[in-house]
Amino acid sequence: MKNRFLSAILSFLASLTIKKYKPFVVGITGSVGKTSAKKAIYSVLSTKYKVRESFGSFNNEFGLPITIISSLNPDKLISISRHGEDMNFSLFFKIKVFLEIILEAFLNLVFKNKIYPQFLVLEYGADSPGDIKKLVSKIRPDLGIITFIGEIPAHVGKYPDADAVLREKAKLIEGFYVSQYAILNGDDSKFQELKKRTRAKILSFGFNKENDIKISSYESKISEDGVPEVNFKLEYNGSFVPVRVRNSIGKPVAYASAVAVASGLSLGMNLVEAIRGLNSFAPEKSRMNVLKGINGSLIVDDSYNASLASYLSAIEEVGSIKAKRRIGFLGSMLELGKFSEDAHRRVGNLAAKFFDYLFIIGEDARFIEDGALGAGFDRRSIKRYLDSDTASQEVLGLIKQGDLVLIKGSRGIRMERIVEVLKLDK
Repeated sequence: MKNRFLSAILSFLASLTIKKYKPFVVGITGSVGKTSAKKAIYSVLSTKYKVRESFGSFNNEFGLPITIISSLNPDKLISISRHGEDMNFSLFFKIKVFLEIILEAFLNLVFKNKIYPQFLVLEYGADSPGDIKKLVSKIRPDLGIITFIGEIPAHVGKYPDADAVLREKAKLIEGFYVSQYAILNGDDSKFQELKKRTRAKILSFGFNKENDIKISSYESKISEDGVPEVNFKLEYNGSFVPVRVRNSIGKPVAYASAVAVASGLSLGMNLVEAIRGLNSFAPEKSRMNVLKGINGSLIVDDSYNASLASYLSAIEEVGSIKAKRRIGFLGSMLELGKFSEDAHRRVGNLAAKFFDYLFIIGEDARFIEDGALGAGFDRRSIKRYLDSDTASQEVLGLIKQGDLVLIKGSRGIRMERIVEVLKLDK
Protein backbone atom coordinates (compact mmCIF):
# COMPACT_ATOMS: atom_id res chain seq x y z
CA MET A 1 0.00 0.00 0.00
CA LYS A 2 2.82 2.41 0.90
CA ASN A 3 4.66 1.58 -2.33
CA ARG A 4 1.55 2.23 -4.44
CA PHE A 5 0.96 5.55 -2.67
CA LEU A 6 4.57 6.64 -3.21
CA SER A 7 4.46 5.49 -6.83
CA ALA A 8 1.29 7.52 -7.41
CA ILE A 9 2.91 10.66 -5.96
CA LEU A 10 6.04 10.25 -8.09
CA SER A 11 4.02 9.56 -11.25
CA PHE A 12 1.82 12.59 -10.66
CA LEU A 13 4.84 14.87 -10.19
CA ALA A 14 6.51 13.37 -13.27
CA SER A 15 3.39 13.97 -15.36
CA LEU A 16 3.25 17.63 -14.29
CA THR A 17 6.96 18.02 -14.98
CA ILE A 18 6.65 16.65 -18.52
CA LYS A 19 3.61 18.85 -19.15
CA LYS A 20 5.55 21.94 -18.07
CA TYR A 21 8.94 21.31 -19.72
CA LYS A 22 7.84 19.13 -22.67
CA PRO A 23 11.07 17.09 -22.99
CA PHE A 24 11.43 14.65 -25.88
CA VAL A 25 11.23 11.15 -24.37
CA VAL A 26 13.32 8.35 -25.85
CA GLY A 27 11.93 5.03 -24.58
CA ILE A 28 14.03 1.85 -24.67
CA THR A 29 13.00 -1.72 -23.96
CA GLY A 30 14.22 -5.20 -24.91
CA SER A 31 15.53 -8.40 -23.36
CA VAL A 32 19.20 -7.43 -23.71
CA GLY A 33 21.16 -4.31 -24.54
CA LYS A 34 18.91 -1.64 -23.00
CA THR A 35 21.51 0.00 -20.79
CA SER A 36 24.27 -0.02 -23.40
CA ALA A 37 21.85 1.50 -25.92
CA LYS A 38 20.86 4.14 -23.38
CA LYS A 39 24.49 5.11 -22.74
CA ALA A 40 25.28 5.31 -26.46
CA ILE A 41 22.17 7.38 -27.22
CA TYR A 42 23.08 9.75 -24.40
CA SER A 43 26.57 10.16 -25.87
CA VAL A 44 25.20 11.00 -29.33
CA LEU A 45 22.38 13.34 -28.31
CA SER A 46 24.35 15.20 -25.65
CA THR A 47 26.64 16.63 -28.32
CA LYS A 48 23.75 18.92 -29.36
CA TYR A 49 21.18 18.89 -26.57
CA LYS A 50 20.69 18.88 -22.81
CA VAL A 51 20.06 15.22 -22.04
CA ARG A 52 19.29 13.17 -18.94
CA GLU A 53 19.51 9.38 -18.88
CA SER A 54 17.91 7.07 -16.35
CA PHE A 55 20.32 5.99 -13.63
CA GLY A 56 21.37 2.32 -13.60
CA SER A 57 18.29 0.15 -13.92
CA PHE A 58 15.80 2.81 -12.85
CA ASN A 59 13.28 1.41 -15.33
CA ASN A 60 10.13 0.73 -13.31
CA GLU A 61 7.20 2.64 -11.80
CA PHE A 62 9.59 4.29 -9.33
CA GLY A 63 12.69 4.69 -11.46
CA LEU A 64 11.12 6.40 -14.47
CA PRO A 65 9.37 9.20 -12.58
CA ILE A 66 12.43 9.74 -10.37
CA THR A 67 14.56 10.24 -13.50
CA ILE A 68 12.04 12.75 -14.84
CA ILE A 69 11.73 14.85 -11.72
CA SER A 70 15.18 14.63 -10.15
CA SER A 71 18.79 15.40 -11.04
CA LEU A 72 19.96 13.87 -7.76
CA ASN A 73 23.52 12.61 -7.54
CA PRO A 74 23.61 8.91 -8.55
CA ASP A 75 25.53 8.07 -5.38
CA LYS A 76 22.41 8.94 -3.39
CA LEU A 77 20.10 7.13 -5.80
CA ILE A 78 22.00 3.91 -5.10
CA SER A 79 20.36 3.90 -1.68
CA ILE A 80 16.91 3.33 -3.22
CA SER A 81 17.92 1.17 -6.17
CA ARG A 82 18.16 -2.60 -6.45
CA HIS A 83 21.94 -2.22 -6.53
CA GLY A 84 21.83 -0.99 -2.93
CA GLU A 85 20.35 -4.19 -1.52
CA ASP A 86 23.53 -5.24 0.25
CA MET A 87 24.43 -1.79 1.50
CA ASN A 88 23.61 -0.65 4.99
CA PHE A 89 21.48 2.38 4.21
CA SER A 90 19.22 3.33 7.09
CA LEU A 91 15.49 3.87 6.66
CA PHE A 92 16.04 7.48 7.71
CA PHE A 93 18.56 7.99 4.90
CA LYS A 94 16.21 6.50 2.30
CA ILE A 95 13.33 8.71 3.48
CA LYS A 96 15.63 11.73 3.33
CA VAL A 97 16.57 10.89 -0.28
CA PHE A 98 12.91 10.56 -1.29
CA LEU A 99 12.09 13.89 0.35
CA GLU A 100 14.93 15.55 -1.57
CA ILE A 101 13.52 14.13 -4.81
CA ILE A 102 10.00 15.36 -4.08
CA LEU A 103 11.27 18.79 -2.98
CA GLU A 104 13.21 19.16 -6.24
CA ALA A 105 10.07 18.24 -8.20
CA PHE A 106 8.03 20.94 -6.43
CA LEU A 107 10.74 23.56 -7.01
CA ASN A 108 10.88 22.66 -10.72
CA LEU A 109 7.12 23.04 -10.96
CA VAL A 110 6.94 26.35 -9.08
CA PHE A 111 10.00 27.94 -10.67
CA LYS A 112 11.47 27.70 -14.16
CA ASN A 113 14.49 25.41 -14.26
CA LYS A 114 16.55 26.77 -17.15
CA ILE A 115 18.79 23.71 -17.30
CA TYR A 116 16.01 21.10 -17.33
CA PRO A 117 16.91 18.55 -20.06
CA GLN A 118 15.50 18.76 -23.58
CA PHE A 119 15.75 14.96 -23.92
CA LEU A 120 15.06 12.16 -21.48
CA VAL A 121 16.52 8.75 -22.34
CA LEU A 122 14.58 6.17 -20.34
CA GLU A 123 14.63 2.40 -19.97
CA TYR A 124 11.21 0.73 -19.79
CA GLY A 125 11.50 -2.52 -17.83
CA ALA A 126 9.22 -5.51 -18.34
CA ASP A 127 9.98 -7.96 -15.56
CA SER A 128 6.32 -9.04 -15.34
CA PRO A 129 3.19 -8.97 -17.55
CA GLY A 130 1.61 -5.51 -17.76
CA ASP A 131 4.76 -3.57 -16.83
CA ILE A 132 5.27 -1.79 -20.18
CA LYS A 133 1.60 -1.02 -20.62
CA LYS A 134 1.52 0.54 -17.15
CA LEU A 135 4.64 2.63 -17.73
CA VAL A 136 3.56 3.85 -21.18
CA SER A 137 0.19 4.91 -19.81
CA LYS A 138 2.02 7.21 -17.40
CA ILE A 139 5.07 8.25 -19.46
CA ARG A 140 4.49 8.03 -23.22
CA PRO A 141 7.71 7.97 -25.31
CA ASP A 142 8.19 10.09 -28.42
CA LEU A 143 10.76 7.70 -29.91
CA GLY A 144 10.57 3.96 -29.26
CA ILE A 145 13.49 1.51 -29.33
CA ILE A 146 13.34 -2.27 -28.91
CA THR A 147 16.91 -3.55 -28.71
CA PHE A 148 16.44 -7.33 -28.94
CA ILE A 149 13.91 -9.93 -27.78
CA GLY A 150 15.14 -13.24 -29.14
CA GLU A 151 13.99 -16.82 -29.02
CA ILE A 152 14.18 -17.19 -25.22
CA PRO A 153 13.83 -13.68 -23.75
CA ALA A 154 14.93 -12.57 -20.30
CA HIS A 155 12.26 -12.99 -17.58
CA VAL A 156 10.26 -15.35 -19.84
CA GLY A 157 9.56 -17.52 -16.79
CA LYS A 158 7.14 -14.86 -15.55
CA TYR A 159 5.11 -14.98 -18.79
CA PRO A 160 2.89 -17.69 -20.34
CA ASP A 161 5.31 -18.06 -23.27
CA ALA A 162 7.92 -16.22 -25.34
CA ASP A 163 5.28 -14.61 -27.56
CA ALA A 164 3.75 -13.00 -24.48
CA VAL A 165 7.08 -11.24 -23.88
CA LEU A 166 7.01 -9.92 -27.44
CA ARG A 167 3.48 -8.62 -26.99
CA GLU A 168 4.51 -6.90 -23.77
CA LYS A 169 7.59 -5.23 -25.27
CA ALA A 170 5.57 -4.14 -28.32
CA LYS A 171 3.31 -2.06 -26.04
CA LEU A 172 6.09 0.55 -26.14
CA ILE A 173 5.40 1.33 -29.82
CA GLU A 174 1.85 0.09 -30.44
CA GLY A 175 0.23 3.47 -29.90
CA PHE A 176 2.68 5.41 -32.06
CA TYR A 177 1.50 7.75 -34.83
CA VAL A 178 2.67 7.41 -38.44
CA SER A 179 4.84 10.50 -37.91
CA GLN A 180 6.86 8.83 -35.12
CA TYR A 181 9.85 6.51 -35.37
CA ALA A 182 10.34 3.03 -33.96
CA ILE A 183 13.91 1.70 -34.01
CA LEU A 184 14.11 -2.10 -34.15
CA ASN A 185 16.82 -4.75 -34.30
CA GLY A 186 16.57 -6.16 -37.82
CA ASP A 187 18.68 -9.19 -36.83
CA ASP A 188 16.09 -10.24 -34.23
CA SER A 189 13.87 -13.20 -35.14
CA LYS A 190 10.96 -11.14 -33.76
CA PHE A 191 11.61 -8.19 -36.10
CA GLN A 192 8.82 -8.86 -38.61
CA GLU A 193 6.24 -9.42 -35.88
CA LEU A 194 7.22 -6.20 -34.12
CA LYS A 195 6.88 -4.25 -37.38
CA LYS A 196 3.27 -5.40 -37.65
CA ARG A 197 2.46 -3.98 -34.22
CA THR A 198 3.11 -0.31 -34.92
CA ARG A 199 2.13 2.37 -37.41
CA ALA A 200 5.39 4.22 -36.84
CA LYS A 201 8.14 4.67 -39.39
CA ILE A 202 10.73 1.92 -38.92
CA LEU A 203 14.49 2.30 -38.74
CA SER A 204 16.17 -1.10 -38.51
CA PHE A 205 19.74 -1.76 -37.41
CA GLY A 206 22.06 -4.76 -37.35
CA PHE A 207 24.49 -6.88 -39.33
CA ASN A 208 22.02 -8.08 -41.97
CA LYS A 209 22.35 -6.28 -45.30
CA GLU A 210 18.63 -5.48 -45.36
CA ASN A 211 18.89 -3.17 -42.34
CA ASP A 212 18.66 0.62 -42.68
CA ILE A 213 21.72 1.12 -40.47
CA LYS A 214 24.13 -1.70 -41.32
CA ILE A 215 27.09 -2.89 -39.22
CA SER A 216 30.02 -4.27 -41.22
CA SER A 217 33.77 -4.95 -41.02
CA TYR A 218 33.37 -5.91 -37.36
CA GLU A 219 36.49 -6.67 -35.33
CA SER A 220 36.91 -7.06 -31.60
CA LYS A 221 40.36 -7.38 -30.07
CA ILE A 222 42.53 -6.94 -27.00
CA SER A 223 45.91 -5.29 -27.56
CA GLU A 224 49.12 -6.62 -26.05
CA ASP A 225 48.88 -4.07 -23.22
CA GLY A 226 45.41 -5.36 -22.36
CA VAL A 227 43.36 -2.48 -23.81
CA PRO A 228 40.23 -3.80 -25.55
CA GLU A 229 38.51 -2.18 -28.48
CA VAL A 230 35.78 -2.78 -31.04
CA ASN A 231 36.13 -1.61 -34.65
CA PHE A 232 33.39 -1.64 -37.27
CA LYS A 233 31.70 0.45 -39.94
CA LEU A 234 28.18 1.87 -39.95
CA GLU A 235 26.41 2.36 -43.27
CA TYR A 236 23.32 4.42 -44.01
CA ASN A 237 21.98 5.30 -47.46
CA GLY A 238 25.20 4.18 -49.12
CA SER A 239 27.56 6.15 -46.85
CA PHE A 240 30.10 4.34 -44.63
CA VAL A 241 31.77 5.74 -41.52
CA PRO A 242 34.30 3.80 -39.38
CA VAL A 243 33.72 3.53 -35.63
CA ARG A 244 36.07 2.57 -32.82
CA VAL A 245 34.93 2.04 -29.22
CA ARG A 246 37.64 1.37 -26.66
CA ASN A 247 37.61 -0.31 -23.25
CA SER A 248 35.06 -2.99 -24.13
CA ILE A 249 34.58 -5.88 -26.52
CA GLY A 250 31.64 -7.65 -28.09
CA LYS A 251 28.90 -7.19 -30.66
CA PRO A 252 26.62 -5.52 -28.07
CA VAL A 253 28.89 -2.46 -28.39
CA ALA A 254 28.28 -2.37 -32.16
CA TYR A 255 24.53 -2.84 -31.70
CA ALA A 256 24.35 -0.05 -29.10
CA SER A 257 26.31 2.26 -31.39
CA ALA A 258 23.96 1.51 -34.29
CA VAL A 259 20.91 2.20 -32.10
CA ALA A 260 22.37 5.54 -31.04
CA VAL A 261 23.15 6.56 -34.61
CA ALA A 262 19.64 5.53 -35.68
CA SER A 263 18.24 7.72 -32.90
CA GLY A 264 20.31 10.67 -34.07
CA LEU A 265 19.23 10.16 -37.69
CA SER A 266 15.56 10.03 -36.69
CA LEU A 267 16.03 13.44 -35.05
CA GLY A 268 17.65 15.07 -38.07
CA MET A 269 21.34 14.53 -37.37
CA ASN A 270 23.53 13.37 -40.26
CA LEU A 271 25.57 10.16 -40.16
CA VAL A 272 28.95 11.76 -39.48
CA GLU A 273 27.49 14.04 -36.82
CA ALA A 274 25.79 11.14 -35.04
CA ILE A 275 28.87 8.90 -35.13
CA ARG A 276 31.06 11.71 -33.79
CA GLY A 277 28.96 11.58 -30.63
CA LEU A 278 30.11 8.01 -30.01
CA ASN A 279 33.57 9.30 -29.09
CA SER A 280 32.46 9.60 -25.48
CA PHE A 281 30.53 6.30 -25.38
CA ALA A 282 31.75 3.73 -22.87
CA PRO A 283 29.64 0.73 -21.82
CA GLU A 284 28.75 0.54 -18.15
CA LYS A 285 30.53 -1.57 -15.59
CA SER A 286 30.21 -5.37 -15.82
CA ARG A 287 29.11 -5.41 -19.45
CA MET A 288 31.90 -7.11 -21.41
CA ASN A 289 34.52 -4.94 -19.68
CA VAL A 290 38.09 -6.23 -19.87
CA LEU A 291 40.04 -6.01 -16.61
CA LYS A 292 43.54 -6.99 -15.58
CA GLY A 293 43.36 -10.08 -13.41
CA ILE A 294 45.59 -11.74 -10.85
CA ASN A 295 48.73 -13.58 -11.98
CA GLY A 296 48.85 -11.84 -15.37
CA SER A 297 45.39 -12.94 -16.50
CA LEU A 298 42.69 -10.93 -18.25
CA ILE A 299 39.08 -10.92 -17.08
CA VAL A 300 36.06 -10.32 -19.29
CA ASP A 301 33.55 -9.02 -16.78
CA ASP A 302 30.02 -9.61 -18.09
CA SER A 303 28.59 -10.30 -14.66
CA TYR A 304 25.79 -7.71 -14.67
CA ASN A 305 23.11 -10.10 -15.94
CA ALA A 306 22.47 -12.95 -18.35
CA SER A 307 19.98 -14.09 -20.96
CA LEU A 308 20.47 -16.81 -23.55
CA ALA A 309 21.27 -14.34 -26.34
CA SER A 310 23.82 -12.38 -24.31
CA TYR A 311 25.38 -15.61 -23.00
CA LEU A 312 25.95 -17.09 -26.45
CA SER A 313 27.29 -13.78 -27.73
CA ALA A 314 29.77 -13.47 -24.83
CA ILE A 315 31.06 -17.03 -25.27
CA GLU A 316 31.58 -16.58 -29.00
CA GLU A 317 33.35 -13.28 -28.41
CA VAL A 318 35.77 -14.71 -25.85
CA GLY A 319 36.23 -17.73 -28.10
CA SER A 320 37.45 -15.47 -30.91
CA ILE A 321 40.26 -13.97 -28.80
CA LYS A 322 43.65 -15.68 -28.64
CA ALA A 323 44.70 -16.85 -25.19
CA LYS A 324 46.86 -19.53 -23.59
CA ARG A 325 43.79 -20.84 -21.81
CA ARG A 326 40.15 -19.76 -21.75
CA ILE A 327 38.37 -20.20 -18.43
CA GLY A 328 34.66 -19.70 -17.90
CA PHE A 329 32.91 -18.87 -14.65
CA LEU A 330 29.37 -19.45 -15.84
CA GLY A 331 26.41 -18.81 -13.53
CA SER A 332 22.76 -19.72 -13.82
CA MET A 333 20.25 -17.72 -15.83
CA LEU A 334 17.22 -16.97 -13.69
CA GLU A 335 13.51 -16.48 -14.47
CA LEU A 336 13.48 -18.65 -17.59
CA GLY A 337 10.80 -21.06 -16.36
CA LYS A 338 10.20 -24.06 -18.62
CA PHE A 339 12.89 -22.81 -21.02
CA SER A 340 15.64 -23.00 -18.41
CA GLU A 341 16.99 -26.50 -19.04
CA ASP A 342 17.22 -26.08 -22.82
CA ALA A 343 18.81 -22.62 -22.55
CA HIS A 344 21.47 -23.77 -20.09
CA ARG A 345 22.29 -26.85 -22.15
CA ARG A 346 22.83 -24.65 -25.20
CA VAL A 347 25.23 -22.48 -23.22
CA GLY A 348 27.20 -25.54 -22.13
CA ASN A 349 27.25 -26.96 -25.63
CA LEU A 350 28.74 -23.76 -27.06
CA ALA A 351 31.17 -23.25 -24.15
CA ALA A 352 32.63 -26.70 -24.80
CA LYS A 353 33.91 -25.48 -28.18
CA PHE A 354 35.96 -22.59 -26.81
CA PHE A 355 36.92 -23.08 -23.16
CA ASP A 356 39.65 -25.13 -21.48
CA TYR A 357 38.14 -25.02 -17.98
CA LEU A 358 34.61 -24.38 -16.78
CA PHE A 359 33.44 -23.45 -13.28
CA ILE A 360 29.67 -23.68 -13.11
CA ILE A 361 27.72 -21.79 -10.42
CA GLY A 362 24.09 -22.14 -9.36
CA GLU A 363 21.36 -24.77 -9.32
CA ASP A 364 20.16 -24.60 -12.95
CA ALA A 365 23.76 -24.31 -14.08
CA ARG A 366 23.96 -28.08 -13.75
CA PHE A 367 22.44 -28.10 -17.23
CA ILE A 368 25.40 -26.05 -18.50
CA GLU A 369 27.59 -28.87 -17.22
CA ASP A 370 25.38 -31.47 -18.91
CA GLY A 371 25.47 -29.53 -22.19
CA ALA A 372 29.26 -29.22 -22.10
CA LEU A 373 29.81 -32.88 -21.27
CA GLY A 374 27.36 -33.88 -23.99
CA ALA A 375 29.46 -31.89 -26.47
CA GLY A 376 32.58 -33.83 -25.49
CA PHE A 377 34.08 -31.52 -22.85
CA ASP A 378 36.64 -33.18 -20.56
CA ARG A 379 34.91 -34.05 -17.28
CA ARG A 380 38.17 -33.40 -15.41
CA SER A 381 38.13 -29.75 -16.53
CA ILE A 382 34.71 -28.83 -15.19
CA LYS A 383 33.51 -28.23 -11.65
CA ARG A 384 30.18 -27.05 -10.31
CA TYR A 385 29.45 -24.89 -7.23
CA LEU A 386 26.23 -23.82 -5.58
CA ASP A 387 27.38 -20.25 -4.93
CA SER A 388 29.85 -17.72 -6.31
CA ASP A 389 31.71 -17.18 -3.02
CA THR A 390 32.81 -20.81 -2.78
CA ALA A 391 33.82 -20.91 -6.44
CA SER A 392 35.98 -17.80 -6.27
CA GLN A 393 37.94 -18.95 -3.22
CA GLU A 394 38.62 -22.48 -4.45
CA VAL A 395 40.03 -21.50 -7.84
CA LEU A 396 42.35 -18.65 -6.84
CA GLY A 397 45.44 -20.79 -7.33
CA LEU A 398 44.38 -22.03 -10.76
CA ILE A 399 44.53 -18.68 -12.58
CA LYS A 400 47.80 -18.28 -14.51
CA GLN A 401 49.52 -15.77 -16.76
CA GLY A 402 47.94 -15.60 -20.19
CA ASP A 403 44.54 -16.89 -19.03
CA LEU A 404 41.42 -15.24 -20.44
CA VAL A 405 38.57 -15.48 -17.94
CA LEU A 406 34.88 -14.92 -18.75
CA ILE A 407 32.60 -14.22 -15.77
CA LYS A 408 28.88 -14.22 -16.53
CA GLY A 409 25.54 -15.06 -14.91
CA SER A 410 22.26 -13.60 -13.74
CA ARG A 411 22.39 -10.84 -11.16
CA GLY A 412 20.92 -13.06 -8.45
CA ILE A 413 23.90 -15.43 -8.68
CA ARG A 414 26.21 -12.54 -7.67
CA MET A 415 28.96 -13.28 -10.17
CA GLU A 416 30.46 -9.85 -9.45
CA ARG A 417 31.90 -11.38 -6.28
CA ILE A 418 34.14 -13.57 -8.42
CA VAL A 419 35.24 -10.49 -10.35
CA GLU A 420 36.23 -8.78 -7.11
CA VAL A 421 38.36 -11.72 -6.05
CA LEU A 422 40.10 -12.27 -9.39
CA LYS A 423 40.70 -8.73 -10.63
CA LEU A 424 44.11 -7.17 -10.05
CA ASP A 425 43.06 -3.75 -8.73
CA LYS A 426 40.89 -4.28 -5.68
